[in-house]
Amino acid sequence: MCMKPQAHSISYYSEDDKSLGEFIQAVSKKVDDKCESGCSQIWNFHRFYFLGNGGAVKVTLLKTTNHQESSEIVMTKECKICKVRREDVSVILNKASWEYSFHKFLDNFFRNSTNLHLSKKCRHQFYEGARFCFMVNSVRVIIEKEIFNTYEFHKTKATTNKYYEALLKQKFEELVSYGKELLNSLLKRSKEILISIGNETTEFKAKQSDWEIIRNEVMDASDEIALCIGKLYELDFSTYKTTLQIETSRRALFLECCKIKVSLENSVANIKRLKHGEPIKFPQKQSISEKLRVSTTPRHSMSAQEEEVLALSSFVDSINIQVIPAVDPFKKYDDILNESAFKYLQKGNLTLPLARDNSCVPVYDEDLLSFIAYTLKSNAYCEQVLDSLECDGEISEFIETELLSESEKHFSMEVATEFQEISGKSETRNLYGPTMSFGITVFYPRQFHAIRLHLCGTVEEFIESIAMSQSQITELGKSGATFMLSHDNKYILKVVEEKEFRMFLDLAPNYFRHICKNFFHLMPSRLVKTLGAFRIHQKNLKTGKNKTDWMLLFENLGYQMPKKKLVYDLKGTCNQSRRVKDGKKQTKMDLNFLDDLSGMPIFLSPETKRIFDAGIWNDTLFLAKQNVVDYSLLLMICPETGKIEAGIIDYLQQYNFEKAVESKYKKVVRTELPTITHPVTYKERFRSQLINGFFLSLEY
Repeated sequence: MCMKPQAHSISYYSEDDKSLGEFIQAVSKKVDDKCESGCSQIWNFHRFYFLGNGGAVKVTLLKTTNHQESSEIVMTKECKICKVRREDVSVILNKASWEYSFHKFLDNFFRNSTNLHLSKKCRHQFYEGARFCFMVNSVRVIIEKEIFNTYEFHKTKATTNKYYEALLKQKFEELVSYGKELLNSLLKRSKEILISIGNETTEFKAKQSDWEIIRNEVMDASDEIALCIGKLYELDFSTYKTTLQIETSRRALFLECCKIKVSLENSVANIKRLKHGEPIKFPQKQSISEKLRVSTTPRHSMSAQEEEVLALSSFVDSINIQVIPAVDPFKKYDDILNESAFKYLQKGNLTLPLARDNSCVPVYDEDLLSFIAYTLKSNAYCEQVLDSLECDGEISEFIETELLSESEKHFSMEVATEFQEISGKSETRNLYGPTMSFGITVFYPRQFHAIRLHLCGTVEEFIESIAMSQSQITELGKSGATFMLSHDNKYILKVVEEKEFRMFLDLAPNYFRHICKNFFHLMPSRLVKTLGAFRIHQKNLKTGKNKTDWMLLFENLGYQMPKKKLVYDLKGTCNQSRRVKDGKKQTKMDLNFLDDLSGMPIFLSPETKRIFDAGIWNDTLFLAKQNVVDYSLLLMICPETGKIEAGIIDYLQQYNFEKAVESKYKKVVRTELPTITHPVTYKERFRSQLINGFFLSLEY
């Protein structure tokens, strides 16, 4: 788009008007002239639009090889719908048509003239459905109407439970299925050990009491397995309301299976000691079955598999009588650790301290969202932050009070893995998973909690959303920043540089006041809301290396938007650097937007445009006062539904000495103006391009 749209009044036969013939001749003579806006292209490569209510009239210039000496204008008309032409295919423009007001000619395209038709064969509207072609010498001037969609902003609907219902059912079925599979593997292993004991007692009749002790230990482990299987059959899906409740049951089952496995390992080790004449060793006896409390439903009648488990004693008693092939109890037992069932139950670090209400929030090594979810559910955070928040009256008053408070008290805690060491560190890691140690700081916890209460529902709903990410996305912009999307698509976590993070903390109190005006004082805003600020420091206990991540959590602008959509990052400048080359996995920019939409703006209804403009105006004023530059408008377009979504992002860069030097340098070495300029200049350019260039309202 070479020129920004300009308002033009329609006035028939006035000084500002031209006749149709004058207009056709004037534009045909400019076909080889360079564009007056300085875009370096000639008029022949341009299209001209006259925008009005319900669409636009497009004027196209085409230079042909057919040259005619006459200066007369030859006109043809064609219906674009049925392709019917007038019987008089080409006619010379007569005097009446020549002198016809061009403004009136344009105006006819925007009026519903249902009584005018192209011919008897075509009953479509004379102007709206027609293509007029005027030929002057070797230049063809085509005038026709184009219909443009008027977009409305996407409205997020109330969250449906279908996604979580399906997820809850899936996790429940996986828990039962993988739990049974792992317990059956442990049961099979216990049978092999009992068979081996029967064969060994025949060969080593000495120390029968020790063999009996070992057999009793294996039988106790078998009873634990039977009890776990029985409890799995008792699980009632209707008792689970959240996925975190299922994760808590998964943790209990996993730790129970780990203890059973350790018990069987000890029995195998004792068999080996007896065969070598060494004294046997037993750990202190513990009752572990009571820790798997997954249901209070009365036990149903036993299944065939349960009867098989509980009949194990009679099976063992018969071992001494029957001749059973020898089973090697010392075969590599790590096969169970490699089974898919064990890996499923083990995933996520389950050995961290339990959270509030003895709930489990698994923490995944590479999933920073899970670290945050664990922290916000931890006993320490609930006691120090949530329990100190008092909300006796209206929730809106409480939120406004917290947003306007001057509290800068942050929350920090250190967390480390908790489990009993077994034979060695390697064996411990193989069984329980990698050890974990991390520290986390939650900045402005009270204020961000208030924002989340207003936007994200209850604490439990928010934590369940961020408990796990669905994917990690990099290289969305030139910076190559890392983004994580919550599994339900609601939230985005961005890992930023410490310098940017510190800049945001400096403006955070003013940000809270700005958001408060939007929430409670009817001030339009298009800022994508920041929902939390965090720092995570991880220590790798294996390598000893430390890692620190600085993160900001945002609402996902594209939540509930269709997957098939166009996405752009707009800064309001048409520098050549604002184009993403084909094939690059980056969000498209300003020049891509103009290319894809053929230079046309996004059309909004008058009321929508008014609110949008006010939001852009308010936010850019706020950001300029905070000395912030380099922010963008993230725009999502869905042509199929006629919906768009747009919000200001990346408001983390303040205009400092470094930015000023960078701007001066780019002015010297480049012919184009730099993208980053003084905050006031940046604000004015951003407003001008977006409000007057990229978005328009067709009021007529």
